[in-house]
Amino acid sequence: ISYTLSGPDDAIDAGADKLAAYIRSIPGAVNVQTGAEAAAPHLTVQIDPARAAVLGVSPGAAALAARTAVGGAVATKIRTWNGLVNVLLQYPLTQRNSIDEIQRIPVRATDGTMVPLGRVATFTFDRAPTKIEHVDKQVIARVNGDIERSKTTLGEVMGRVDKQLKTPGFLPPGVTLGTEGDSKFFLEFLTSMAFALVTSIALIYCLMVVLYGSFVTPLVIMFSIPVAIIGAMLALSLSHQTINIFSAIGLIMLFGLVAKNGILLVDYANTLRKRGLTYVEAIFTAGGTRLRPIVMTTAAMVFGMLPLATGHTEGGEIRQSMGIVLIGGLLSSLFLTLFLVPATYVTANRIAGWFAERRARRAEAHLPSDEPLAVPQMPAGAMGGD
Repeated sequence: ISYTLSGPDDAIDAGADKLAAYIRSIPGAVNVQTGAEAAAPHLTVQIDPARAAVLGVSPGAAALAARTAVGGAVATKIRTWNGLVNVLLQYPLTQRNSIDEIQRIPVRATDGTMVPLGRVATFTFDRAPTKIEHVDKQVIARVNGDIERSKTTLGEVMGRVDKQLKTPGFLPPGVTLGTEGDSKFFLEFLTSMAFALVTSIALIYCLMVVLYGSFVTPLVIMFSIPVAIIGAMLALSLSHQTINIFSAIGLIMLFGLVAKNGILLVDYANTLRKRGLTYVEAIFTAGGTRLRPIVMTTAAMVFGMLPLATGHTEGGEIRQSMGIVLIGGLLSSLFLTLFLVPATYVTANRIAGWFAERRARRAEAHLPSDEPLAVPQMPAGAMGGD
């Protein structure tokens, strides 16, 4: 989990604390902390001008003495084979890590006497960020955490956070939320995965339109894809797997594999219709005839994917979701396609027949009448003569 908050300096810390508290309430979200919680110990030395004036100590001299003792000062440079090297003069580490020793740092007064730093300054010990980050010239605060995979997923946590963000007043005014790390990668992955899935379905449809010379027949065949997706998602849920790059690849492969069940049924049904059978008789006959090839090819693919789905090979756990998606989708497609595709085939033919009958009636209404034309009678004597 990785979120960034940007906005006014006095508001982002409060927003980060509120967001971190909400994420901690989600079961499975662990090690959630803000940048302020990950801060390092910090000692602030505040020079008191009034006390310094009474003791004859310059505030600048006191600050310089403290900075030199703790942070060090470059006394000189020495020349080595690698060039000039600074010689840093500072107190030993044991004295720099002790507040009592820092308070004893001598500061020269105007009369030449040495005054301890603790007499002219106050010391505050707290925690402060080790670094202050900026994005687009704005200070940002971070909220980071981890996911306990057995209890939740990154997608579920991000979904709940997005839902909570819609609550009015959840974040202070002017504070905006962004994602980084795995959270940002997950959103980009969902976008690219959706594009890949839609593109694969469109390519499969266009290919079948070219092969069948029809826009309706490919739609009937592709009704096997939704039932395969249902089976794949159910298999992922039952096996406690997540949607990741490997399960997405498995879905794309699944679309092409399950379409073959519909192709076996519809293609043979169209062949039977050319032999004179009605569309109802053709699809039922095709279902009985093509059942064995469909079961055999599906069983072969399912058994072939079992080693991948079990994940017993070295590093196989990360590819396990691909096999589970394929097995779940193939099995659901096997059972549901035998009912859904025939029903869709019959419905599509009935609708096509209704439109054909309607067009025929309109064509008949515009045809000329078959009744003989009446010959106009000539009035008597019209042809006259002597």
